[in-house]
Amino acid sequence: MKIAISGSRNCTPAMGQYARRAVERATKRGDVHILVGDATGIDTTVQQHCHEYQVPFTVHYAATPRNLHPSAIGSERCAKKNNKRGFGLRDRSMIREASLFLGIWDGESAGTQAAYFFAQKINIEACMWSENNVHPGITVRTGRINSTRADKLDTTIKSGEGFGKQLAPTWDLVMGHKRGEVSDREYTDGYLGLLESRYAANRQMWHDWMCQARSVTLTCYCGAGKFCHRHLLANRFLPQVASDMGIPYQRLDESYGFK
Repeated sequence: MKIAISGSRNCTPAMGQYARRAVERATKRGDVHILVGDATGIDTTVQQHCHEYQVPFTVHYAATPRNLHPSAIGSERCAKKNNKRGFGLRDRSMIREASLFLGIWDGESAGTQAAYFFAQKINIEACMWSENNVHPGITVRTGRINSTRADKLDTTIKSGEGFGKQLAPTWDLVMGHKRGEVSDREYTDGYLGLLESRYAANRQMWHDWMCQARSVTLTCYCGAGKFCHRHLLANRFLPQVASDMGIPYQRLDESYGFK
């Protein structure tokens, strides 16, 4: 199993301890190969712990290696220059090879956050640890009700449960639109107004859900490419809620995949 570990250059003692525990846990599996970058901070800390615990690791770098522990079993060049773009290509190269991404974040590093979002985008299992429990962001997809993604949430009035009911339209909107009595514009205004009133009435519930949901696929029975409340929810309302709460928001395309 290949695990990509990336993190901030600003490595506090707590972050270093978490990196050590992560590598230590890898020794208990016996079949783990760590992929790590060549920056100072978390990258060099992970390299050192891999050496101490004798966990095989490969170092990915941009154009020229900067910090490469001699016990690395290999290294891989990922870009033409040591710059912001090159370091991003390095992180993406690691993540594409891995089956799990672990980010160790100071709550500020844009590079580590971008790596976390990229892992989610390509359906790699992603975990992010932050010393101060800073939310790394929420990734939102949409899909049909038959999606088998583990993070799917039924947002329909017909079968939605739990928080999905908070996101569902009313029967009046659904049936009125089907009968042609409610236009797309009227449906949009009515549905967004409904969400705004629900959000205003129970902000704590919405806050708790947004903080717990790192990725979600909003599902409905409507066909792909059709006018649907799930797109209004993902494109217009949830970005506003995330902004209101200070949570980074990533919107991905309609999901036809299954994972």
